Amino acid sequence: MIYFIFFNLLVLIFFNRIKIFYNIYDRPNLIRKIHKKEMPVLGGFILFLNLFLVFFFTIIEPLTGKKIINISSIFINKRDFFSFFFTCTLIFAVGYIDDKFTISPYKKLFLLSFSILNFISINENSIVKDLKFLFFENSIELRNFSILFTFLCILILINAVNMFDGVNLQLGLYSLFLFLVFFFKSYNILFLILILFVIIFLILNFLNKTFLGDSGSLVLGFIFSFFLVSFYNSKHLIVEEVILLTFLPIIEFIRLFFYRFFLGRNPFKADNNHLHHFLLKKFNFSTLILISIILFALPYFSFLFFKSSFIPILVLFLGIYFFLFVLIRKIIIK
Repeated sequence: MIYFIFFNLLVLIFFNRIKIFYNIYDRPNLIRKIHKKEMPVLGGFILFLNLFLVFFFTIIEPLTGKKIINISSIFINKRDFFSFFFTCTLIFAVGYIDDKFTISPYKKLFLLSFSILNFISINENSIVKDLKFLFFENSIELRNFSILFTFLCILILINAVNMFDGVNLQLGLYSLFLFLVFFFKSYNILFLILILFVIIFLILNFLNKTFLGDSGSLVLGFIFSFFLVSFYNSKHLIVEEVILLTFLPIIEFIRLFFYRFFLGRNPFKADNNHLHHFLLKKFNFSTLILISIILFALPYFSFLFFKSSFIPILVLFLGIYFFLFVLIRKIIIK
């Protein structure tokens, strides 16, 4: 762990040099991108460097005889780990190209789909084969639909997380929440490394020094997807937990998808109709972040205390979400 602490401290110290080297900036356009100055898009690059260090220490383990990072408790074998890192690399490349040159939503969707399908074909252990709910006596066998179901779940969550990255700290705090849950489910050092990255990013993001960019949000979306599926298959998580852990970004994605679709717009093209855009017009930044934290964290913690009340909890927070959205939207329109 000391290596990663040292590395991330170096990132903070030499941040200005790194941003000049990386040379990707998000420029305001006064329509959707409302920040006042161009911002370095370094979050994804820093995340990928941390992942590369994990990969490096894993492959040199046989040469040194030292186990710096124990991946055996969260990856069934090294092939699964290598396929995970390879897919992170592919998705980072897609995000990098989009950050640097801006590619069309359909091209990005195609490249993401290719990366996910390639991952599923290599990593059979990451396929969801059945769904077991607490309130159903029998599990739902997916059988021939397991690959398609897994593919759609991963693709939707990656895009949902990407859409969720629209205001400072929001995706960073959500990432911190998920990685803490993953850590307490496994006590694996990998999640401490990811938590360390998130803390460093949150500091930089809070100081308005950098954004995650697509290279960061897309990779985070895939990491979330991988471990949610992996922990579900290994029975560290149940379906109800997965649903509540992804509640806010998924419900935002579904609402935006159908809103854009029925208006004849590209469902994957960014706009300013997200909940956080409306909240920012009515409330200050601190209130927005507090509301966001309540909506993405409280459903899960409520379920931990009332495990037999999944459906009432889900209905309650769906009601809160849509009531809040409709109320704020009406106030803004008036």
